[in-house]
Amino acid sequence: MIDSSGGSRGEALRRIGSIRSCMNLLEKRIFKSSIRLDTKIRYQTYIVPVLLYGCETWSTTKLQCSRIDAFDMWALRKILRIPYTRHVTNVEVRATTGCHPLSHLVADSRLRLFGHIARSSPQVDHHRAVAAVIRGLPPDWKRPLGRPRHTWLRAVEADLGQQNISLASAWRKATGGTLWKQQRSNGVCYKRRKEFHIDNEKALRGDAHTLAVVRRTHKQTNTNKDTNRQGRLQCAAQLSAQCNE
Repeated sequence: MIDSSGGSRGEALRRIGSIRSCMNLLEKRIFKSSIRLDTKIRYQTYIVPVLLYGCETWSTTKLQCSRIDAFDMWALRKILRIPYTRHVTNVEVRATTGCHPLSHLVADSRLRLFGHIARSSPQVDHHRAVAAVIRGLPPDWKRPLGRPRHTWLRAVEADLGQQNISLASAWRKATGGTLWKQQRSNGVCYKRRKEFHIDNEKALRGDAHTLAVVRRTHKQTNTNKDTNRQGRLQCAAQLSAQCNE
């Protein structure tokens, strides 16, 4: 899941490509069927795990997070049958479905793994490696030439950046399971989710008509599909009757 440079760009792009194939395979049987919209939105329980399996080890950048969220938005618009000609914002789509952005789930999984490593035994290799980097590098160490690589700890530091918490402080808090869980509940991931719910409420209050049009269009599409199916059955019955005569 991690390439030679320490990043996860190739793995994330490969997962997005494979999960697009899954969406296309289920499009005819599920997403274009007369199944209820609430059931279709549950695609996160049987499709998203293919994308996010092992995502707690990813060292994602802002570009990778935007691509993951872009795929999630493409999938939700495909489920809601919203064409590109209809000007429906992403906030309205999130308010209709109630699904969180996938980048928030990636950040939450990464912070959870950071807590597990901090609470692990000091004799294991992963605990010793992360603790050595957080304590600081040796004074005689010199950074090689070139741009610093985006490592997993840099991604964790970015997740904790909006709380003004350093890696050392987060490491000390993560050693206590209850304290770290409280910190994560007030952390960047949950803060983003709270802001996400606020934006959804504003969208529901400010543009409720658009959301009603989306649901009405989805229901009307299913009704038209059932009507066309009945018409085809009637025509087939008439043709068979004429052939028998």
